[in-house]
Amino acid sequence: MVYVLTLVAALIVAVGEVIQQRWAAQAPPEYNLSPKLLLWLVRRPRWLGGVGCSFGGNVVFAAALSTGSVILVEAVFVVRLIFVLIIAAVWNRHPVPLREMLGGLAITGGLVAFLLAAQPSESAAQNVPALRWAVGGGAAVAIAAVLAVVAARSGPNRKATLLGTGAGTLYGLQASLTQSAVLILSGAGALALLTTWNGYAVATVALLGMLLIQSAFEAAPIEASYPAVVTAQLVGAIVIGVTVLGGEVRLDPASLAVLLAALLLMILGVFLVARSPLVTGQATRYQKPEESTR
Repeated sequence: MVYVLTLVAALIVAVGEVIQQRWAAQAPPEYNLSPKLLLWLVRRPRWLGGVGCSFGGNVVFAAALSTGSVILVEAVFVVRLIFVLIIAAVWNRHPVPLREMLGGLAITGGLVAFLLAAQPSESAAQNVPALRWAVGGGAAVAIAAVLAVVAARSGPNRKATLLGTGAGTLYGLQASLTQSAVLILSGAGALALLTTWNGYAVATVALLGMLLIQSAFEAAPIEASYPAVVTAQLVGAIVIGVTVLGGEVRLDPASLAVLLAALLLMILGVFLVARSPLVTGQATRYQKPEESTR
């Protein structure tokens, strides 16, 4: 059941993200990385529809987390990258470029190989000391902040990739926090969730991640940022699962060799997508919405 829930969540989230990027791309460039960007977007009903779609997907994702470990669910969730590439191509009325599909498949294959080699043990978000959450969560937020600072001084495509990496790092943290909140909700009820920090942490990290991802969407086509989002989210979830939640991974020589090959495959996939004509601007990005809809 966990696989079905995760695949459904991936498809719904992919649709929502493509809709959001189409409208975030119309935002004034000076609003990038500013709360003004979100304030501008919330006045666009179709963007709100995309957010609602993604929210629905995240609800299904949370249901998947209630039946499986964070790392397992995140591993299956990477398939949304393929969904995004296909949906974006259909939406913009162009064929799915072979380069992008090969890049997406390389990233997905690399991530799967990484998981098979590492064989991370299942971890639980219960009974984790608050200090460990603070250190691990603080590190993830700090990484995202540094990437945002560097991105602010970069060109559009590099900015989108860096912001996507930062957003993915935060989403990896959010997934672990979501599992902890779901466990509290299912075990002690809604009142207990309202009186603990977990639910509020999920909302805060989600808001920060939304600002970064919408800024990435504004800067460049979704193909420039989404591979980084997917990769960073899974890697972030694995790191947090091991360092914060107490999970374990295999690090024997054979496993390390496969992990290195998987990493190289992921890098190749990101390179293929980043060099796509749709990302570099050598092809039409998409048709802009009519001015009357803005």
